Amino acid sequence: MQLFKRILSGVLAAAMTIGAASMISVGAANVSFTDVSGHWAWTNGQIPYLVEKGVLNGYEQSNGTYIFKPDGEVKRSEFIKMLDETFGLTKTAAINFADVKADSWYAPYFQKAAAQGYILDYGTNANPEGLISREEAASLLVRYLDLPANEKANASTFTDSASISPAYKEYVLRAVYAGILNGYKQNDGTYQLKPSKTLSRAEALTILYRAAGCIYNASIYNREGSAYETNNTITCGNITISNVRFNGRNIVTEGASDGKITFADCDINGTLIVRGGANITLDDCTADEIILRGGGTLNLVNGTEVKAVTVETTSALTAYSNTEIETLTIAYGAD
Repeated sequence: MQLFKRILSGVLAAAMTIGAASMISVGAANVSFTDVSGHWAWTNGQIPYLVEKGVLNGYEQSNGTYIFKPDGEVKRSEFIKMLDETFGLTKTAAINFADVKADSWYAPYFQKAAAQGYILDYGTNANPEGLISREEAASLLVRYLDLPANEKANASTFTDSASISPAYKEYVLRAVYAGILNGYKQNDGTYQLKPSKTLSRAEALTILYRAAGCIYNASIYNREGSAYETNNTITCGNITISNVRFNGRNIVTEGASDGKITFADCDINGTLIVRGGANITLDDCTADEIILRGGGTLNLVNGTEVKAVTVETTSALTAYSNTEIETLTIAYGAD
């Protein structure tokens, strides 16, 4: 098996260039992939954006060039790593799979998946080196996002919906409804989902790109135009997000639990779900709904107006003068 070399890592704030050169600027260096020019996932932005964010990397060749292998097949362990990296997950939990050894490179990623409760029931063996299908990958992602069970597509949309595995069908239809997973258009105008087809690297990045939307892992003024058009994901703390109009699904992930996040002059349309214990400040903002799902702190300052706040677990909430919460709901057992 060809040796894999990680060529991009950390918080990447450099601009990226999309064009015939297939080049991405990282820090002071430019990395050029020789096998992505003209590929749909490069042209549409999925590969450049998520490579820049450190989710997936390339392979160095013996002649010093780099390839990305956009159509390469994805293993189960590789997709779980991609999902963890996309959402900046850090917390771990014990796992008990006979074939996931403690010293394997993928053990920490399975532990993160277990901590967030999105891992599927693999029994005693997780088969980390096995190839992952489109339906399984979609199911893992839906489980992490905790998408509503009552929001799902009509199975009749796809002519091959009967081939979706029963264990994955509900998750797959929720993924389609949420715009994460699409089908393949056939010559007769119908669509097939091809649920058992092995996921490619480009497809993996595509569903993660759609699910995460704009990824905030550094302070920013205005939303990145290269991100997917809807959804927003904040993956680390100690950052300030200014002048952003949020839409779609908005998540502060568990990766931001140990830092402070300031939203300044932002409009949050829809719901902002705070899944970890982050310290959140809304400064001169408006928001439809904020759900404190993982504890943490919420501070409202300088004229911030929130229509609804729901506290699901023990949290700290401070609303300073000249701020407003129209409706405050505290779940049973939360303080």
